Amino acid sequence: MASDPETYTWEMIIYTLREAYNAAAGGEGGEGAEAAAEGGEEAAAEAAEGAEGEQQYVQAYDEEGNPMYDEEGNPVYYAVDGAAADGEEQPEGEGGLDLEAQGYGEYAEGDEEAYAEEGVTELNEDGEAQDTEQAAVDTASWTCTKCTFVNKVIDAAVCAVCRVPRTCEQEGPGHVERNAEGRTELKLRSDMLKEKSKYLKGQFKVVKYNADSILSGKKDRLFEIDFFKREFRNCSTGGTQSFALQSANLYRVERHISNPLNLKLLFFKSPHPIDLIFPTCADRQRFVEVAALQRKNPVVWAPNFCRENVKESIVKIEGNKIDRGGKSEPAEGTGMFIASRMPYEVLSVWAGTINLQFRGLPNMGEKLEEFCPMEHDVYVLGLQDVPSSMRDGKQIQEFFTAFFGQNFYLLLNTSSDSNVFAGIEGRKGDKNPPGAVVVVVRRNVLAKVANIDFFEMNEPGQSGKKNKETSDVYGVFVALRIQETTIGVLLANLTPNLTDVNARNGKLQMLMSRIKCHDPLIDISVRFDYFFVLGSLGYHTLPTDELHAQVQGQLVLTDFKEWDILADMCLPDRVLYWHRARSAKASQQQYSTAPHLGMPNILAVFDLYVLR
Repeated sequence: MASDPETYTWEMIIYTLREAYNAAAGGEGGEGAEAAAEGGEEAAAEAAEGAEGEQQYVQAYDEEGNPMYDEEGNPVYYAVDGAAADGEEQPEGEGGLDLEAQGYGEYAEGDEEAYAEEGVTELNEDGEAQDTEQAAVDTASWTCTKCTFVNKVIDAAVCAVCRVPRTCEQEGPGHVERNAEGRTELKLRSDMLKEKSKYLKGQFKVVKYNADSILSGKKDRLFEIDFFKREFRNCSTGGTQSFALQSANLYRVERHISNPLNLKLLFFKSPHPIDLIFPTCADRQRFVEVAALQRKNPVVWAPNFCRENVKESIVKIEGNKIDRGGKSEPAEGTGMFIASRMPYEVLSVWAGTINLQFRGLPNMGEKLEEFCPMEHDVYVLGLQDVPSSMRDGKQIQEFFTAFFGQNFYLLLNTSSDSNVFAGIEGRKGDKNPPGAVVVVVRRNVLAKVANIDFFEMNEPGQSGKKNKETSDVYGVFVALRIQETTIGVLLANLTPNLTDVNARNGKLQMLMSRIKCHDPLIDISVRFDYFFVLGSLGYHTLPTDELHAQVQGQLVLTDFKEWDILADMCLPDRVLYWHRARSAKASQQQYSTAPHLGMPNILAVFDLYVLR
């Protein structure tokens, strides 16, 4: 958990949920219960072998797996007989101690009314009776249908005493069950979060404006995010709602790169983005965390919800009331999120380039599908030496929109003057370089992408005219953020006429130094978690391929890597990559070329580990 809980609100919610979960599941007692099960397995087996109706006794264990003793230090035993095994009522045997009478069962004897209304009576550490809240104990245990032992570990698959698989499922808040996919499902009520429940209907004081309109005034507003109704509500400072936007239409929550108070929301069916200014950085962070849960099937890193051998758990929160500083208000509906054991997710990223050689896009058909199969999450395709007739972006947009189909979004086309999904109008940098980058994402990835930017570069002194059909030095850079991970991609084309390796290094360094995406005050070499360089770098035209020697000598692209599988082929087009060592991990899966396309090309496939 963060050291400042008021800064990371969703972490506070997760922390509170974990406490509620541990209270329901017996805290860290999962391992202890397994030990108890192992300890009682032999005794349970002996009890099962006894004659029908003959009572046997098994030593009892508490929820932490420790043997139980009475006040005089005698072991506590639980009676098991053949009648119980047949599903009949278990009689209390002589010499055995009744656990429920001691307060170790679901509720103490004679306390049924208290259990039904407010809580149960259990024994505290001093052995004295104490009342506990209904929410914590309502389903904090389950009773085995064979031996009637009350199990404290609520998501245990088998009884801790007789090892019989659990057959009955309870349906109350705090209960954990397993679905067909092997995920555990934890059910909670909003009142179990106590004062932290207010973030499930979070209210944020903001200044709302339209950054794209010079006539738009700034207005004080109260913005509410309803976790249960899945709505964003724009209200006056007095709480009167002016409009509501459905979370299903949200496709971007974008933090400003350099201003820590600004944030942008983009919705489908909304005429323009919604720009908000928050009073503090902490408020903006709270908003981002809660808003991220409005995505479809949101996943958060919460390993305490995932029991042993379970990678993900579904957490369902039923709304009943919200606590706002001692005042409660009703809440209706049910919200859910997925708790993951892993702090990252793995995305398959395809990165490649095709040199069109100033010809149009061919009718590639199945050939292009073999080069660019529809099995990855993110595609970054660089087009080099694009003919002047295609530099307005329309043909490229239509071609790749039709090629990828309805399961993908064409997020960015740097040759276009309008990129709606990227939230970019116009073009940046030098005009009309003979290169373009197309970024395509799978539909379920769109809402995870933000801070998309690009920058076009010609060699200083080059005109960049649309009708110019020569291959000079040029580059196109693209930057984006996927959840908490930043990615930069440089498409570079260096003139093949350079025969001096130092001159070629200088041209590449010139392109790197001109990149103005994201925060330009941070050096480009450490500005992103992942950095890819692809294109015709031209080192193959030298007497020997000097690229690796220059990289290893830290003369250019320091610490970049290239998969060795094609390193000795002296190809004109290359793909190199770099990633931040401590916070990012890249696993290259493929590096190949497709001669059947009839144009210079190369592709690489990576598994990128993206922080949640």
